[in-house]
Formats: sequence, C-alpha cells, structure tokens
Amino acid sequence: MNSETTTYDVLILGSGLGGTTTASILAKMGWRVLVIDSSSHPRFAIGEATTPDISFQLKILARKYDIPELYNLTTFHRLRDNVSSACGIKKSFSFLYHREHEIQNPVESHQFPTLAPPLGPDAHLFRQDTDAYMMGVAVDYGADIRQLTRIQSIDFHEDGVRLTSDKEEEFHGRFLVDAAGFRSPVAEKLQLREKPSRLKTNSRTLFTHMMGVKHYDEVAQPMREYGHHYPFAEGTLHHVFEEGWMWVIPFNNHSASTNQLCSVGVLLNAEKCPKTDQSPSEEFAEIVGRFPKVAEQFTDAKPIREWVSTDRIQYSSSHIAGDRYCLLAHAAGFIDPLFSTGLSLTMTSIDDLIDPLNKSLEENSFQQSTFDNMNAEFQANLDFCDRVVSNSFHSFQDFDLWDAWFRVWVAGNFAATTLNTNLFLNYEQSVDKSWLDKNEEAPFSGVLASEFSPNRELFEAADQQMQKYIAGNQSATDAATAIRSLFESANYLPSYFKWHDKRVRSTPSFTIPDLTKLCLWYVLFAPKNIRDQLISFKLSGVFNYTWKSVREHRSRANSRKRVIWDTFFADN
Repeated sequence: MNSETTTYDVLILGSGLGGTTTASILAKMGWRVLVIDSSSHPRFAIGEATTPDISFQLKILARKYDIPELYNLTTFHRLRDNVSSACGIKKSFSFLYHREHEIQNPVESHQFPTLAPPLGPDAHLFRQDTDAYMMGVAVDYGADIRQLTRIQSIDFHEDGVRLTSDKEEEFHGRFLVDAAGFRSPVAEKLQLREKPSRLKTNSRTLFTHMMGVKHYDEVAQPMREYGHHYPFAEGTLHHVFEEGWMWVIPFNNHSASTNQLCSVGVLLNAEKCPKTDQSPSEEFAEIVGRFPKVAEQFTDAKPIREWVSTDRIQYSSSHIAGDRYCLLAHAAGFIDPLFSTGLSLTMTSIDDLIDPLNKSLEENSFQQSTFDNMNAEFQANLDFCDRVVSNSFHSFQDFDLWDAWFRVWVAGNFAATTLNTNLFLNYEQSVDKSWLDKNEEAPFSGVLASEFSPNRELFEAADQQMQKYIAGNQSATDAATAIRSLFESANYLPSYFKWHDKRVRSTPSFTIPDLTKLCLWYVLFAPKNIRDQLISFKLSGVFNYTWKSVREHRSRANSRKRVIWDTFFADN
C-alpha cells in the first residue's frame, strides 16, 4: 500500500468489532477501505457477553450483507468451532442479590435463559481472539489495515478527509468512520461531546481478567434452592448489591475450553461511592469482603493484568454524523455494561450507517442530512438504554423493587429477540431479503423493543412508577407492586410465564419443546397484530432448521452429543 498516493473511499479509525465489521461489509461491497489503529492485535477489550437479541442482530447482518464469517459469532458452538475455543458458553443471565455480611438468600435471585441450540446459546467473547478474527475477515474482503499508527491531525476539506500520523504519514479518504471508542479523535476535534452528558446513569468501574475464580456453583447453596434452569457458571453471573453490581464472565466454563481466565468487573454508583485514594485491588478486596459468598468465590482469585479503574464512564455526543464523517456507537456514547447494551448499540449503528454511506459513495455526494436517520436512531436508542440502566441502579436499593424492574428488562429483551427471530426465520424460509431490510423500520429498529408499541407502553408505565419512587413520592414496595401488576395485562408475553407473580423468578427455558409451546401460544391466544410481528414464520420451517442443526452436530465428535441434549432439555 502506498499511503501517500492512495485515496480510499472510507477511512475507519479503530479495529475493534465495530470498525472491522463495518470494514468487512464495505469492502465486500467493493469500496476501498483502510482501517487505522493506534494499537495492535491481540489486545484486551471489554464487552464480552452477547445476548439473544444481539445474536440475532448479528445473524441478520451476516445474511443481509453476505458476510458468513460474521455468522460465526452468533452462537457459542459456531464461535468455538470456527473462531476460538478460548471463548465461553452463555446459557443464561443470572442475578444474585447480596446484603452486606449476610449469606446470599437463594430466593433473592433471578435467571433469564438464553436460547438453546440450534438458535443459541450465546457466548462469552474472548475479545482478543474475536476482534483479531474480524480484522482478518476485513482483510480477506480487501480492506487495508494499519496498526500501531497514531493519528495526530484530521482535516476535512471539500473533496474528503486527510489524516496525518505522528510519523507524518498522510492518509486520504472520501469519508471517515470513527470507531475508536471513548477517545474518539473526531469527537475531540469537532467538540461533539456533551458537557455535562445528558445521560442519567452515573457509574464508575474497576475491572480486569483473573485466574482462580471459583465457579459460583461450588460455593452456592444447594442448587435446588434457587429453582433455576442452568448452573450459574454456564452463563454471565451478576452480583447485585445496593451500591452497584459485579460481572463474572468465565471463559473456562465448558469442556473444550482452552482458556482459564475469567473477566471480572465492578460498577459502582458514582454518586453514592465516589472514587477514593484506594488502589483498585484494595477497593475490589474491600467490596468483595462485604459479601460472604462472593468472598468465598474469590478466595483464590488473582488478577493476570493490571486493574483498570475509572471515573464516571458515561458520555454522549450532541450529534454523530456530518458531511464527511460519522461516529459509531462507542465513539458516540456509552452507558454501562449492564445488560450488554453496548454491543446492541454498535450493531444497530452499523446497520443504520451502511445504506446512506453506500448511497453517498455511489453519488459522490456527502451531506449531513443523509445521515439524519442514523443520528436520530442512535440518540433515541442511547437514551432508552440509559433509562433502563439508570432505573436499575435506583432499584438496587431495594430487592423488591429490583425484582420488579428486572422483569421490565426481561420483557424488552424477550420482545426484541422475538422480533429479530421472526425476521431471520422468515428470511431463512423464503430467502427474500426484504425481510432483513425490515430491521431498519419500527418496530424492529429500536433496541430492547423500544419501538414495539406494547412493550414501549409497558415500559413508560413502569418508568412512571420508578420516577415517583426516585422523587420520594411512593415507597419501593408500592412501586414494585405497581410495576409487577402491569404484566397481568401484557398480552405480548405468554400468560403462562406468570411474569406478574413475584414467586416466579425465571422465564421458561428456550429449548425446542419450550419454543414449540411458545409458538403455539402465540398462534392460539395472541392478538393477530402481535402474532404477525412476533411469530409469522412457518413452524415447519423451524423444525427443518432444527433438524439440519442436529444432523450437523451428530456428524462431529462425540463431545457434540451434549449439544443435541441441550437442544431439547434445560439441565441444572
């Protein structure tokens, strides 16, 4: 590559998942793409847990833009077979509520299963492997890569963009995509950051990778006392307490793992727990020491890299696109790792960018108005996720309130997953790409089903109860009772979920028998407008898809027999 003479169609700053996925799509379309990064692969990154709705966003992107390699990130078994055995399996989200100096009460716990094979399960991404893999995919499709290249200046002019490195190299392009994350060079140059940020969530974090973290099932009460579908170690574990929450993401939670690491991080309410003079390791030890079962889980744990400790992690931008540039999700704004909303925002922003950018490149006309929809969608999605997470932090102060608000998030994730599943399965049965294009329209385009009217109405009603509690106008108990009661008339959730009943702390699993029951409920009992949006595919097509997957697993090693079992049974 001769950087002094080549003018690229698109320059991309950052070679993480967002930047390389964008580069792969654009290069596959035939555009000249250069990805520039100040660091190099392999490298550490957070954002390690996928969710059912994210996995289907990836499935849709892979089919829509004909990037089969992206499809390998959509389920754990494809990831393990094609990308890296260092990634972990994720069969569920589990949440354990802790009170200081008390043994954790199994009744104060929740679990939300991910999809069973063949549509799932989700995965714990070992980002140094998955990010390097996607960089290779981008190169295979024709993108150029420059690592260890730090950009010193950015100049926008009438005909394009000129980047100058600290080694005085120049790179020219017609359009610039900033996927560099928090330290976005474009946001800094154009002063796009909102100061202060409009976001309501206010949290700070400390995190690292560790060895020697026990699987929580080893230190837990007898598993029958929790009443959940899957072991805690086979999913993403969240320890929740009054001031915040902790993630535990094991990569060594399956028999074929080649990785003994565990990702660990703590998010603290920055208003209640401002940063102190303690070292991160001292602060982590002090927090863990308050909760007996958490302390037991970390008795032998040791960090294998330096702790990262931050001040407030939330940031937002006044706008994210101009005549010759756009910011991808993590360059534009960030909330909190709770519920893994960052990956969803990233994939949504990529999909919103591709069509208008492709049109601009074809017409050689770059105007900010072309990207107005992308900007509006991202800002709306960011604000919605912020409300979900901010209310979660408020609800942590009382278990009953957290129990109620947890149900609101589950309803949104379930509805979003079902919406995306419907598009994907209809495409798989028809091979009609118009099904995939629908994901840019309501109700499919909003994260956590924020543009699906029944779910949005329930969310707004639940949020009103939270705001009354936050303002001191009602008790946590009254707010929790009012929120749970909303699910009694939520006709987009199967009635047999009994999601209004506080004694029910987990949805059914999503194995083939349970999915069959789910589909039959929508066919027989759901209002037609809801059924058409959520379950309009042919059930016969699902069984064909399942049988194809079972045959694929049977043709592999004996270790895959477990996958066939998991397709039909949830087993704790």
